[in-house]
Amino acid sequence: MQRREINVWKVLQVLFFVFSKLLYRIFFRENAKPNDLYRKVWRKTTSENDQKMIEIPVFVLLPSTYLMPLLKDLKSRLENTRFGTVLKNSKFSYGFSPDYLQTLTKYWKDHYKWRQHEQELNKYPHFKITIEGLDVHFMHVKFNPQEQSKRSFTDFRKIIPLLTMSRPGHKIVFNVVCPSIPGSGFSEAPQQEGFNAKNLSDILGTLMDRLGYSKFYVHGNGWGSVIASVMARYYPTKVKGLHVTMCFSLPNVFDSLIRSVVVSICPFLISSAESRIIFPLKKRLRILFEETGSLHMLSTKPDILGCALTDSPVGMAACVLENFVWI
Repeated sequence: MQRREINVWKVLQVLFFVFSKLLYRIFFRENAKPNDLYRKVWRKTTSENDQKMIEIPVFVLLPSTYLMPLLKDLKSRLENTRFGTVLKNSKFSYGFSPDYLQTLTKYWKDHYKWRQHEQELNKYPHFKITIEGLDVHFMHVKFNPQEQSKRSFTDFRKIIPLLTMSRPGHKIVFNVVCPSIPGSGFSEAPQQEGFNAKNLSDILGTLMDRLGYSKFYVHGNGWGSVIASVMARYYPTKVKGLHVTMCFSLPNVFDSLIRSVVVSICPFLISSAESRIIFPLKKRLRILFEETGSLHMLSTKPDILGCALTDSPVGMAACVLENFVWI
């Protein structure tokens, strides 16, 4: 009798998760492909030509009369930062360590060479183009057979010379387009609700069309991995290759979670080889819930964090740097 009750309970659990999946499909079903979407204007008011593109040869190098007050204000905010206390031996368990954050803040305040990084950024041509009402910033670096790869940069700038300049023993070179994602960097932020990865992929796809690229490769890191994956999915005839540093399956993240829960209740549904990958499910779920706190907050209540992060450069730094230490 007891065994029968357990089996009934398992069946009910499976039915619950199947029903949840059906509800998800109904209320969160996929929209039309980006090419078929209504072209929404994401700025509140706009009178600019959507085709306009301007070159910005000195985009980052601002006049000293404008820049110096900003740097002075930044230094003042860094000096007046109030740091929290860290629990003993917690290290980075609860976010970015306040102790290490103090070390980085001191470097930022006393040793970071802002002017030097400005000059490095401006060695490449910068542009802005208006797409769907948003000013989208990007760097467009074309292959130049006369240049040699002798420069050293950090972050994405390191790879640009390797891709765009001819080198002995390497026959393949590329033109590189590096956009600032709308809402970050030098691109304008959307001012309407509903802007998501599909809309982003549509804007970037339009950007490539405007630049004359009928086929291209895409690369993404972090949030860029999501955007690049969406572009590859909805522009299969244009995207020749996809490279991301955060791999996942779209749109099967929710489906995968449902399947994992179902097979944890009914393990006989999968082979022993598959079970070694899936189990222990408790550990996978614990990591999922513990390491996505800021993601949930930013996805659902961005205005709350926005008030704090806009006013505190150190708080913003902690929020950004936390993404590099959670793994």
